[in-house]
Amino acid sequence: MFLPHALNMLGCGYSSPAVICNAMQSSQRASVSPCFQVIQLTLCSILAAALFGALHDQISYSVSPEYFTLLKFQQFHLTEWALPLRVKAALVGVFATWWMGILLGLGLAVAATRWYGEQAAVAFWRLLPWLLTGCLLASLIGLGVGVWQTQDLTAFAHKRVPVGLVDLRSYLWVGFMHKGAYVGGSLALPLGIAWLYWCRPNRL
Repeated sequence: MFLPHALNMLGCGYSSPAVICNAMQSSQRASVSPCFQVIQLTLCSILAAALFGALHDQISYSVSPEYFTLLKFQQFHLTEWALPLRVKAALVGVFATWWMGILLGLGLAVAATRWYGEQAAVAFWRLLPWLLTGCLLASLIGLGVGVWQTQDLTAFAHKRVPVGLVDLRSYLWVGFMHKGAYVGGSLALPLGIAWLYWCRPNRL
């Protein structure tokens, strides 16, 4: 109920391209409409999530190239693309995470605009890197859990895997990594909104 209520309180107005550029460069510039500010911050969040996915999958590709060449490239229809394998892995990350930027960015942008007004962008950019770092840590924790869980592979004897897979253990590690990253992403929104609420101006 929070997001609809907050959105109802935001007005929508027109801003020229010049105002858009100025608003992105500094939070001290002439104020823009709250509706535009939410859209702007959400778009920035989508870009940040896509970049995170691209960089994250460079790490997971290093752990198990087969996870991508035998699974993800087929899932995202990248098999026939004449691109270097690591570029394809980066695209997998972009395609898999950009939409998380919509959910995370919209929620945080609405909350920041509601509680911080013209300083919403400052609060947003102060918080977002910490949340992305948390997602990365969650992914690495997932990797650690995967290493621990796969010491004995007999428990995964009946797991369906791609034909031609050679290194089952590292393939499973990446699966744990990605699950950890999604858990981190799921927690990012509620934790981020809680932080914005707790640190809001004049909260007392």
